[in-house]
Amino acid sequence: MTDEQYLYLVLTAVYLTDCVSCVHIRGLVFRACRPGRFRWLRPSSQLGNPNGGWMFRFPLPPLGSFVVCGPWPFSVSPEGILSYIAEAPQADRRADQVVMALAWGDVRTVKCLDKEIHVNGSLFVRAASGLVAGHWVSLLNRLRNEKASNRAAAIQSQLSETFCAPAARDRWNSLVRDASDLRLACNSLFALFFLFAPLAVWRMGWSLWLLIPAGAAVVNVAFIVLDFCRIHRKYYSKENGHRRLHAAVMIANPLAAIRSVDVVSRDILAEFHPLTAANVLCQKDSVTRLARSWLLDARHPMLPVCPTEDRLAREIEEWYRRATIDAAEKFLSEIDLNPAELLHPDPPDGATVRSYCPRCLRQFEHATGNCESCGGISLQTWDQNQNRASIDEKAPIPQYASTGLVAPP
Repeated sequence: MTDEQYLYLVLTAVYLTDCVSCVHIRGLVFRACRPGRFRWLRPSSQLGNPNGGWMFRFPLPPLGSFVVCGPWPFSVSPEGILSYIAEAPQADRRADQVVMALAWGDVRTVKCLDKEIHVNGSLFVRAASGLVAGHWVSLLNRLRNEKASNRAAAIQSQLSETFCAPAARDRWNSLVRDASDLRLACNSLFALFFLFAPLAVWRMGWSLWLLIPAGAAVVNVAFIVLDFCRIHRKYYSKENGHRRLHAAVMIANPLAAIRSVDVVSRDILAEFHPLTAANVLCQKDSVTRLARSWLLDARHPMLPVCPTEDRLAREIEEWYRRATIDAAEKFLSEIDLNPAELLHPDPPDGATVRSYCPRCLRQFEHATGNCESCGGISLQTWDQNQNRASIDEKAPIPQYASTGLVAPP
């Protein structure tokens, strides 16, 4: 292998490291391998740790797009805040969470330190990024400053905004328009580094003619940095440190500039619920699969639903989960998805199958028992499901008594 080949092998390896991103276990990734064809994915449980995993972005910038969003990382109610949510999007595991419950009257300060949200000087939760952490801090401070009598309505209003598909679609379409020149510049830089420059070296060797592609690369990178700062300032106006950091990285490592569109698109829909983002980016069948997965987990959360006996913590968790389900089901109805139908189990796979888990829908050959993968949720039979549907089209939201937990005293 020649020196030139070694050089481009190193450049390729450096570029591929920029195509890898770490995503929290609760995050949902929307990745497109061709324009307009997004698929949602969960972080890999094989590549990472119990709280997250590595995701690979499509290496060809003309075809790839990358968006990450997730649920609120905390629970809120008119009574207080809780640094825990019952949501467990991965089938058999929930993110490690420090459980801290505070009444609103005890919340004195809410501040953001990089990705961390601190309440009263103590770590409350960690967000997926500094951009997202700043948004959550603003949300908590707004709710903290609300009158106690208005706080329930304020929380429900904020939840409704996370399910506002027109606002999410306008934000996404606006970014697509604003980033069109930036994407073109990134594609040009990619072609310059990995197509024209290698071809020039192969045909002419190392000569003064290489100053031409080198100068073109400098101009291209300069344009990318300036346009990136313009777009970033428009959509993340308060994140000056984040903008300067990425601009400096792109100047020091021009290969990182190729992925600048991913930097501005990653958190563009972070303020919205993953179901809303899916409705904007994905096809209807993909939205349906995500909605079913989310709704089953929300209505039948992995046990224990709340890992503490504290009354305040349990009341906050249950109130928030109920409010989120109500907002989500209203949204699903608006996009012509029937929540009751999404909750229906699949028919038995065989004559010996007698029960199923209402959360993961795994089927069993015994009529009674528990699903250990879901923390010990009681199994159900198809007859039980039909009887429940005949009583009420809307399946009941599990409470502590119905999930086998000890109710708050």
